[in-house]
Parts: sequence; C-alpha cells; structure tokens
Amino acid sequence: MKFISLLVLVSLLTSGCVVSKKKYDVLLRDKAMLGVKNRELQDIVDLKKIQDDSVAQMRTRLAEGGRIVNDLRGQAESQARLLDEQKRKIDQLTFQNTELASVSASERDELSKQLMDRQRDIEDKEQALRASESALRQKEVNLARNMAVSDSMQAALQLQNLEIQKLTAALDAQAALMTSLRASVNDALRGFSAADLTVREENGRVYVSLSQNLLFPKGSAKIDPKGVDAIQRLAAVLATNQDIQIMVEGHTDSDGSSDLNWDLSTGRATSVVKILTSKGVEPKRVTAAGRGLYLPIAPNDVEANKSKNRRTEIVLSPKLDQLYQLIK
Repeated sequence: MKFISLLVLVSLLTSGCVVSKKKYDVLLRDKAMLGVKNRELQDIVDLKKIQDDSVAQMRTRLAEGGRIVNDLRGQAESQARLLDEQKRKIDQLTFQNTELASVSASERDELSKQLMDRQRDIEDKEQALRASESALRQKEVNLARNMAVSDSMQAALQLQNLEIQKLTAALDAQAALMTSLRASVNDALRGFSAADLTVREENGRVYVSLSQNLLFPKGSAKIDPKGVDAIQRLAAVLATNQDIQIMVEGHTDSDGSSDLNWDLSTGRATSVVKILTSKGVEPKRVTAAGRGLYLPIAPNDVEANKSKNRRTEIVLSPKLDQLYQLIK
C-alpha cells in the first residue's frame, strides 16, 4: 500500500469531526491488524513455497526409495529361489544319506547352519522393506495434509489482500475528493486577501480560515456584507459536494472573560451555519462549534497574534461511513 494512503488513513481515523475518537482508534487498530495479518499470511505463503520444494525433494526421494524397494524385492525373490534350491539340495542329500554315510556330522551341521543364516538374512531384509514402505506412506500422508493446510492459508491471504485493495481504493478516492474540493474552494474564494482568508489541506481535511476582519465587527456575531459574500461563495461549492461533512468553529483571543468568549465564538459559528444552510447546504451535514479562547494558533501576547486567533474556521471532512464498513 502506498505510504501516502496510510498517512491519509491515520489522519482520517484521528479526525473527531464526524466519528467518535473511539471509533477512529478502532479503525486505526484494525488497519494495523490487517497489515500484521497480511505479513503473517505472506510469511505462511513463503513457508508453503519452502514446503513445496521439500515436497518435490521428498517425492524424488520416494521415487528413489521405490526403486530401492523394487531392487530389494528382487534380491529377496532371488534369495527365496536360492533358499528353495538349497532346500531341494537338502532333500537330495537326505535321500542320499545312506549313500553318504561317510559325510561327517560336523559338515552336515555346518550346511544346516548356513541355510538357517541365509533364511534369517532374507527375513530381516523383508522386515526392513516393510518398515521402509510404511514410513514412506506416512510421509506422503503428512505432506498431503500440509499441502491442504497451506492451500487454505493461501486462500485466506488472497481474501485479505482483496480487502486491503478495496480499503486502499477508498482512501485514494477520498484523498482525490479532498484535493479537488480544495481547488474548487480556492477558485470560489479567489480575490480575497490572504490576510483575511486562507485555504489549506491538512490531515485529509480542508480548512477554510476566515479572519474576524472579514466576517464580524469586534465583539459581534453579526456577519458583515463582505463576509456574507465569502460564505455564500463557499456554500455554492459545498452544496454540490454531498459527501463532505462541515464543521464551523468559532475562535476568539483571550481578552475578556472566558464565558463571554464561549458565547461569542458559538454565536459566530452559528451565524455562519445559518448562511450556509440558507444557500442549499443540508443542515444535517453541518455542525457549529464554539472553541472560545482555548485553541489559539498564536500566543495571545500582542495585537498581531491576537488578531490571528480571532478567526472562524470551516473544516471540511469526507464521510467515513464507507471506509468504516470496509474495515468492519
């Protein structure tokens, strides 16, 4: 997976605008688990390749073992024929015993011992052959079982890869959507001063930051005409992008009491929301939030920095419903 896509996923999952942080943490953990499972299954596939090589080698050994078995069986048959021949000779010797009375008892015992030794040798070889055949059959059974398990794991890995590909495609589509949205917003808001209005893409979201000088008189939540114009232009873009969630955040500096700053930031966010929804943006897609003085972007020490903190930010985020379903 592309590194950029992973960064986009992390940024999406850490967003607190639409889905709760707990859900984002679950998404992030599941994504990491998918990557771990994918690596584990890939290791299993590598192991299967090694096992396949081992199977090929074992089959070669089995074929060689089969040839050895056939050779041993041939030897056993030859020994059996020899034994029959020896028995036949013994019978002849027994029949001719009266004529061979001169043969010493020690010679007869030696011949009998040789025959018994040859018989035991044949029996030992036959027993070894049977043991070898049994071991070879058991190895074939074990190899077949391992191959079946490895095939099952390969199928699971392919399914996991398919899910990851779908997730990657969804992330790439959302990234492309946000990049296109940023371009559309920039075009719609062209002409405003950079000191009063900025548009940036960060962590998979688009941020439209509007200064107090553009929108509101000092200490007021009523929007100036030039601010109304900017918000209406933005509403025209957002009304046609149905898959975008909108968070309007009001921010203040630290002057005055925190309670008044809460009220002022909330009122300003609500005023912006009212214009957006009056120009075709669905209310269910929009959230108003008052941040007061608690999320400054500069120290509240000098007027220039305080001016930066007195702002309204419109945060545009993609819907995560489809992505969440893929991870589930």
